[in-house]
Amino acid sequence: MLRGLESRCPAIRLLRIAVEHVNGNRYAPVPGKIPGTELNLGGVIFIAAPFNLDGVQEAMTVLETLKDAKSVKDSLRGTSQVLLISLRRNYPDLTLDELLPLIDLGNWHKALMAVCNASGLEFTSGEPMPASR
Repeated sequence: MLRGLESRCPAIRLLRIAVEHVNGNRYAPVPGKIPGTELNLGGVIFIAAPFNLDGVQEAMTVLETLKDAKSVKDSLRGTSQVLLISLRRNYPDLTLDELLPLIDLGNWHKALMAVCNASGLEFTSGEPMPASR
C-alpha cells in the first residue's frame, strides 16, 4: 500500500528514508515498542512481540493448516506467516513479501520457536506426556 503512495507523494518517500536512517533499517517500530524476543533475520534486528489474543487465534489457524501442507515450500511459508503475526505488533507495515527474503534455513526454526515460546505456546519434540502420572 505505501509503495504505491511513495511514487505519488515524495513526502512519504522522504519519511521512509528518514526512518531507515534513524533506525538502521526501513522497518519503523510502533512508538513504545512492545517488549519481546530479539531476532536477527537477514542481518536486521527485529523485536518479536508475544501474540495478543487475536494473534494467538490467527497463529493457531495457520499452524493447523500446516498439518495438511503438501510441500516444504508451503510449510515454510506458513511458519513465516506465524512469525509475521508476531512481528506486525511492532512493525505494522512489514509484509510477508518483505519478510521472506530475510528468513533462511539457519534462522526460520529458531525464530518460530522463539516467538511461540514467548507467547506461551510451548512445543516439545518426541512423545507427548502421559495424561496421568
